[in-house]
Amino acid sequence: MNDYWGSYEATERKRIYRWLETVRASLEDEPRQKGRAGRRQAPAFRGAVREALVHRPQWPRPHAALAVDFHFHATEPQPPSLWRLPKNYLDLLGATSAPANDPGAVLYRDDAQVKLLYASLATSRTPASAGSIYLEARTRTSAINDMELAGELLDDGSDLEDNTTWAEADPNQDVDEPARLLPADLEAWLHAEGKSRYQAMQFGANDRLLRSVFFRNARWLLTGVHADANRLARLGRTEPSAVEEIMRMIREASTADRDLLSLAIHIDLPPLPTQAGEGVAFDQRVRTALQKFVQDRPDLQPLLVPLRVTVLVTPPKRAGAKDLDNILIEVLATLEVELKPHAEPWLLLPEVAVEGAEPDPELADRKARYRSYTGSHTWAYQVLELHRRPTDPDSGSLVVMPGLGWNRKSIWAEAEHFVEARLQKILDK
Repeated sequence: MNDYWGSYEATERKRIYRWLETVRASLEDEPRQKGRAGRRQAPAFRGAVREALVHRPQWPRPHAALAVDFHFHATEPQPPSLWRLPKNYLDLLGATSAPANDPGAVLYRDDAQVKLLYASLATSRTPASAGSIYLEARTRTSAINDMELAGELLDDGSDLEDNTTWAEADPNQDVDEPARLLPADLEAWLHAEGKSRYQAMQFGANDRLLRSVFFRNARWLLTGVHADANRLARLGRTEPSAVEEIMRMIREASTADRDLLSLAIHIDLPPLPTQAGEGVAFDQRVRTALQKFVQDRPDLQPLLVPLRVTVLVTPPKRAGAKDLDNILIEVLATLEVELKPHAEPWLLLPEVAVEGAEPDPELADRKARYRSYTGSHTWAYQVLELHRRPTDPDSGSLVVMPGLGWNRKSIWAEAEHFVEARLQKILDK
């Protein structure tokens, strides 16, 4: 029996159990932020989630740490900003912020239990399209198990994406060469195309480093617990000195993994506000940090690839005067203003005149709609709350990492998807 629980068949059985425990709910309606329209939608949304819980008696989870993914699809000309949407729906799922006419928890007691959060917003305005809100919720332990298993199954030479190998490109290199003169519009297009490939290469490397670190050590990074260290601690009575040395090496390796994240393209934001009245100064310091990043990285301006933002949060030692979710709303709104991402960056590429070609009315219409669009341009963001270390500042910290937006998955959903495909491939052999 012991051999069975170490087999791929047992691993697949446990993966299926985690999949069955995951809550998946959807509502066909336009995404709404907090306000009158959000309150009108509340009964339908809570009802849709309750329906998804019919055969999941383990929910709601009043104490567990959770991972929640939102996928929003909007068809209105000017939908709410991406970062204002999760707050509305997170409040509707807990007991502490439940509507007065429908009290009680749906998924959890309080949204502070959500330690991993992902949100994406897709927009379309075709006649056949319809707005929707899609939710996935699982325990943080389930998300960690998928990430760690993905790390075990991921070969050194493989990657999660089908194609993330981008040609080396220098955004400052002149496309034109003395031996071949190009029309000005084609030269400009080639230069912009090369810059977009360069940016995709940079942000893709960021995403791969993030995955590499979390797939190897998610449990320690997120909870401060290392499974191997816990097992060794139980053996400490027989060989205390040897076990302590191994545990020391595990702690050092885990700390090095967290330090690896500093090698990625990132923005260190100022210490979180802990006292009333510090919010205005904090907002200005955030703006200054983002402006400095833009000045230091001209190769990333203008952004010619879709953007997914990762925020690594070290919580403060004591709760601050302002909720972390409200701080994140302001940070992400400021980031959009300063980094200036584009919802459809390919529309920014210069047009190339082709002799005899007719103008494309559909392209002209898309560009006109794009110019009038005032919503958020960031495709997605994810927030991971890290475990506090004794050396972390009392005020906590926020680190922002830019990545590629077209993925449309959180890092833990990427792990789940990869594990499912990889195990199926192994078991089919």
